[in-house]
Amino acid sequence: MPDSDEQRCNSTLFEEPYWLDAVAPGLWHAVEVKQDGHVIGRLPYTAKRRFGLTALTTPGLTPWGGPWIKPGGAKPANELGHQHEILEQLIQGLPKADRVTISCAPEFQNLMAFHWAGYGLKLGYTYRLTDLDDNQRLWDDMRENVRRACRKAEKVTTVTRERDVGVVIAAMEKTFKRQEMDMSALFPTLERIDDVMRRRNQRAIYAAEDAQGRIHAAVYIAFDERHSFYLCGGGDPELRNSGAHALTMWHAIKDTAARSRVFDFEGSMVRNIETFVRGFGPRQVPRFTASRGSRTVKLLEAMGFA
Repeated sequence: MPDSDEQRCNSTLFEEPYWLDAVAPGLWHAVEVKQDGHVIGRLPYTAKRRFGLTALTTPGLTPWGGPWIKPGGAKPANELGHQHEILEQLIQGLPKADRVTISCAPEFQNLMAFHWAGYGLKLGYTYRLTDLDDNQRLWDDMRENVRRACRKAEKVTTVTRERDVGVVIAAMEKTFKRQEMDMSALFPTLERIDDVMRRRNQRAIYAAEDAQGRIHAAVYIAFDERHSFYLCGGGDPELRNSGAHALTMWHAIKDTAARSRVFDFEGSMVRNIETFVRGFGPRQVPRFTASRGSRTVKLLEAMGFA
């Protein structure tokens, strides 16, 4: 497992070097602010160039990536000023680019320096469970239709944990095919993530399988001692009425207390996904994306080309 919270220069595992090496090998960098040789501010980013334009962004399968600022230990009025100052330095340290899109971790809410620097701020949400010690209370807090789906799935499937990432990829392929989407470009990234997280013992895969050996649903959980994240998952559209997706999620939630302090669904602004996630009784947590485009990008956007 990673170092203690006190030794880290990040808010979540998505900012860890080992994670970034997996999702953006050779493409990621980090702006750092140091004081007396110690890092007190950090902002990772990925640099890409396409059609002659440079973009700084967050990698695939990575919902956010900072910023992280070490608490100054001052009273609130001074702490906000400390955050403004460090974030301004982080922003100034970013290289010039035609488009900058920074998906910010929910742990850091003071984004005034982005606003002052001309960035637009877009609101999003993730969903979290934070009181994980009582499984009966977690069960009771779920919506009745979710509990009913779990009970239904228990009659026809068995959930196992020690599975290969290929089970998740196969389930995702079936889901994307039903949605007429080609997301196959993500699969090599997921395989690199799994290679790292499996060796670090920081991932769990849950799959619901019936007596005929058919996989109804599978989910991928990435975790450290701070958070367990529902990274991705999918299911067989022909078996979607079995309730297995809800059951695999419930097994992942039940196991979280033994490894993490928070279960994070990663949220979604897609209505039907939000409805499913909300059924497990999580707390809605706001997060923001800061973005800014050059005049060229704004012109292309106005013309419908970007």
